[in-house]
Amino acid sequence: MQISIVITLALALLVQQTTVVGQGSPKNRPPSNLAHELRKTVGFLTTVYQDAQVQKRAEGTCFLIALEDPRIGPSGFTYLVTNRHVAAPQVNGRKARVISASVRLNRKQSGRGDRSVEIPLRPNWYFPADESVDLALMPFAADSNLFEVLYVSSEQFATRDLIESRAISEGDPIIMAGYFYLLPGRERIQPIVRQGILAMLPDEKVQTTMGRDGTLYLGDLQVLGGNSGSPVFIKLGGNWRGRFYATEEARLIGIVSGYFYEDEELKLRISTLLTGELKTNSGISAIVPVDELVKLLNLPELQSMREAAIKSLESRWLGL
Repeated sequence: MQISIVITLALALLVQQTTVVGQGSPKNRPPSNLAHELRKTVGFLTTVYQDAQVQKRAEGTCFLIALEDPRIGPSGFTYLVTNRHVAAPQVNGRKARVISASVRLNRKQSGRGDRSVEIPLRPNWYFPADESVDLALMPFAADSNLFEVLYVSSEQFATRDLIESRAISEGDPIIMAGYFYLLPGRERIQPIVRQGILAMLPDEKVQTTMGRDGTLYLGDLQVLGGNSGSPVFIKLGGNWRGRFYATEEARLIGIVSGYFYEDEELKLRISTLLTGELKTNSGISAIVPVDELVKLLNLPELQSMREAAIKSLESRWLGL
């Protein structure tokens, strides 16, 4: 069965019955395996681009988010999120010509046919105005009745306000899910899950994978090729700051952008996971804070698209 997803119209931002990670209150939420749930938030993204006379592939991770809006009920506006360097690869410091892009998702296991599907994308990406930020997103809707997907709700973003209110700090546990290029999965995508701790929450600008000074979190979290664009969650469940939480809670704190490696002079350098370096991986990952994703979602163009979608729905409801 051929599947096409129309993402050119603002109405395509709306998904009915969207399922989000940890949906529902802790009291009513059934027990679940957190790592298993997080694997369902990600897809495998491929961008084919031109490098001189050669076509190359940038392969990384993307994930699904739902921007809550009380005017449209539980659905939300839905987007696909990844790194800028995966969505728009560069050649010699310049943006390369993108030939095609696609995302691979798992189907719900029912009936016959392929257990996963490669969905072609029209790469209408939106990027932060700040070029130090390694993020990209596009409007995207994947029917959770057809695909084994979970959306990360905007209500689950671990922004700076939450970090301060929950006293999140270095040493707290983090977990990520992403593409493992050595075992992508023949029939179904096989996301890998890795855990670590927050290593640093710098209060000043640092060099990002875009080669500019910007904002990053650092994680003691080993990442490798294919993990670009992976969502990183802070684990808040269980015994937390002297209080016991009956369920395991995870909040999106950022997006993997790259890692730090040691060069021949034993100096630490930063690199994306697309280019990489044949050097010693320090085990320290570069994580784009989720606050930067919030800023990207608030771009005037995206706000205008959402408002146009709301007006269109209101007109249909009123029969205008």
